[in-house]
Amino acid sequence: MSCGKPDHFDYGPQPDVCFKDNNVHARKMNNLSKFNQSSSDISNGVSTKITERKHLSRRLTRNEVAQHALAPHIHYGYPRIDSFVDGLQSMFRLHNETVNIWTHIFGFICTIGFLSLTGLEYQNYHIMDSVMLTVFAVCCALCFTGSILFHTFKCYSYEIYKLVVMLDYLGIFVMIYGSFFSGLYFEFYCQSTERTVYQVGITILVITGVIFSFSPKFDDDRYMHYRLGIFFGVGAFAVIPMMSVAATEGVGRVAKWFVLLLLYSGGAVFYVTKFPESRFPGRFQIWFSSHQLWHGMVVAAALWQYYSLKHLHVEKSMRGCKVVDDGLLMLLSSYW
Repeated sequence: MSCGKPDHFDYGPQPDVCFKDNNVHARKMNNLSKFNQSSSDISNGVSTKITERKHLSRRLTRNEVAQHALAPHIHYGYPRIDSFVDGLQSMFRLHNETVNIWTHIFGFICTIGFLSLTGLEYQNYHIMDSVMLTVFAVCCALCFTGSILFHTFKCYSYEIYKLVVMLDYLGIFVMIYGSFFSGLYFEFYCQSTERTVYQVGITILVITGVIFSFSPKFDDDRYMHYRLGIFFGVGAFAVIPMMSVAATEGVGRVAKWFVLLLLYSGGAVFYVTKFPESRFPGRFQIWFSSHQLWHGMVVAAALWQYYSLKHLHVEKSMRGCKVVDDGLLMLLSSYW
């Protein structure tokens, strides 16, 4: 409806509806403006949330990550961690730590299986046999737990990184100790003196390694060779009891331990050389990096050792203890 009266028509007295019409029109325009503003706010809100979600879930490049969280030759794929909950959620997102996390989650589940089997077969074990199998499983579980926490939260903050990297190193030493202690118990079951010597030796080495791991320099890349030297030194101690067993019962007897040593050594080679990402720059950033391969071999070693310990337990139960030569004395006497 338009306002005003054409000059060539005489309508007579007319009610003045223009004012009312203007008010209606103004209200309509005001409502439309509010609707448009509301729609704009909703649109902006949704857009902001989508942008934030993309920002939180995206993988970061090397230039966007703090120095402490960087891995050699890994240029992208780092997870963005803004909170503890976000860290837990990142376990279910794909980034360059996903495989590291889930390989050791799988290993942790396997150790729970070890403990369950030991509990179900408790009546078939001597009390100390059961204790040693449990010690091995618990030590593996602690190692895997420390590793899971490290790879999940190392990108969160430097303060959290210092805590979880310490747990990771401690877990490695704990697993080494549990592997040695249980293996020596079953392999030298009938040679208590020799077993005790080796168990005391590995205890001293592991305690020394743990003390060094508390040093701030232990995690410094400039001292990586010293760190690796400690790990290799502790691991190389396994050669001595292997030679002792070979001296008394033949080389074939140590085949299972040789396989175990190959798995751990092979994983360490990947860790040191950073192969394949060091050889193929820009590739193996998310899948099959050296650290992931190392994790896989550690899990394989844990499974192999559990199988070996079970085999030794069955063998011990069948043959019992007979009078045997002291392999350590035989080994030493061969050099004099």
